[in-house]
Amino acid sequence: GTVWKRAYKSPYGRPDVTGGRPVEVTIFPEANHGKFLATLDTPVAIEGVRSRQWTDGTFLFRRSAKKPQSYRIKANLNGSLRADPGIVGEPYLQLPADVSPRTRQAARSLVASTAGREQKIEKIKEFFRERQLVYATDDLPLVDDPIDNFIFASKRGYCEYFASAFAIMLRETGVPARLVGGYLGGTFNPLGGYYIVGEKNAHVWVEVLNRQGEWLRIDPNLYAVNAETSLLARSLQQRPGWQQMADAIDYYWTQVVITFDFARQLQFLKSARKKIGDWRRSDT
Repeated sequence: GTVWKRAYKSPYGRPDVTGGRPVEVTIFPEANHGKFLATLDTPVAIEGVRSRQWTDGTFLFRRSAKKPQSYRIKANLNGSLRADPGIVGEPYLQLPADVSPRTRQAARSLVASTAGREQKIEKIKEFFRERQLVYATDDLPLVDDPIDNFIFASKRGYCEYFASAFAIMLRETGVPARLVGGYLGGTFNPLGGYYIVGEKNAHVWVEVLNRQGEWLRIDPNLYAVNAETSLLARSLQQRPGWQQMADAIDYYWTQVVITFDFARQLQFLKSARKKIGDWRRSDT
């Protein structure tokens, strides 16, 4: 198998989220944002646009936007997302028939004397740390079985390699797991007081289903020997001052276009002028 597919389609409904710290964030998506809404951590609800939500925490636009728009997310930082009632993990244990025998055997050997789900997860984490895997995005070999090659030969790959290998080994040992796609990090713009999250921040990680029926996030990319200097550093890169100013102008203009109230438009423009003026003085 070379492609991950949704094996189980969650019903429409509000996600069952417990715990965590409630926060609210406003998102200004690009015009070509696609059908999925970007959210934050464990989303609970979205306001400001017509959307559908699945109980697995996925939100979709009901219709594509033809003009600039924004929406507001209500989320719980570090909250727990419960799986749909009735799921026992079967859809999240499926594996293609062509998974490498070497990968299967390695996973089974790791947990041969381990029964608990949490213990199995820890064994696989330890295996990833010991392999001395390297996070890399270029000069990767083109082979028939990239996951097997990643684990046992080249030991180099990007987020999809790490997440796919980790999820396959979890499923092989009887631990329900799924891949989740999203974004990691962002670039803070001090002129506007917001974060820019772009395609360079695209990321894939893993969620496992615990015995309490909750999805727990695990990012196996963090077990790369160079995670701090490559993955994390890349996700938090800063932009040059002139680019920050251009981004801020675009941000404030978007605010003006979306906000039809004239008084609020003036407020945004005055705030933008002051912040850009302060930046110019501090830069000289």
